[in-house]
Amino acid sequence: MKSIKTYFSLIFANRLVNEQDLAFFTENHIQKLTKKNISGKYDELVKNTSVLYYEYLSALKSNNKAEIARQNQTLTVDEIIVELKYCIRKIEAYIRSMFSTNELFYQELFPKGLSEYCRISKSNLDILMTRILVVLKANPDICPPKLKNGIIEFHNQYQEARDKQLIRKKSYQQSKNSKYVIKRELVIQLQKNLYTIALDHLDNPEIADDYFSQELLSTKRRKTEIIEKNTKVVSTK
Repeated sequence: MKSIKTYFSLIFANRLVNEQDLAFFTENHIQKLTKKNISGKYDELVKNTSVLYYEYLSALKSNNKAEIARQNQTLTVDEIIVELKYCIRKIEAYIRSMFSTNELFYQELFPKGLSEYCRISKSNLDILMTRILVVLKANPDICPPKLKNGIIEFHNQYQEARDKQLIRKKSYQQSKNSKYVIKRELVIQLQKNLYTIALDHLDNPEIADDYFSQELLSTKRRKTEIIEKNTKVVSTK
């Protein structure tokens, strides 16, 4: 027999309940609740849950789209950084062929050789690029125009791509926050539904199957119990 506790488990707040599980549970629950709502007693529950369910699906879609856009832009930035590194290596090779590594001009451009440029990243790229561009601008005739213009072009591409990356990152974070807000509202509504149904059927917990899927609750509860059991074992050692 099912216990009345079935209705009162705060399963939706469990970190083991993923987005797909929650969506499936909600859709199944709406279908079952609608089927049992012959008298119209649960009209408000059906309406509110349905609205939040579709808002949740929309939020998931928007968040996934924003995440893909963010990832693609990150790849673009990373690819430009790779091209910049290659261009810098070509400039270093040319300068080294013209000047001794101990000479002032070389040292102004590459005080640590290529080591710091090999580790170039978003955190230090602007500093290193400013150094190169300032030195090359002050000595316009030393570096071939093709090399100089190439690194300027890649730097401009990087700045544009980096700006877009930051915009994509902000957009993704906003969509992620929005998703969590809607998910929280949906979770609260689902828990409210279960409480309402429980109060209507205190003498018949078995009827739970008619209102919501037991698979999610039982599966997640077992996983939770295993984790809690293992946690207790570890803490006693």
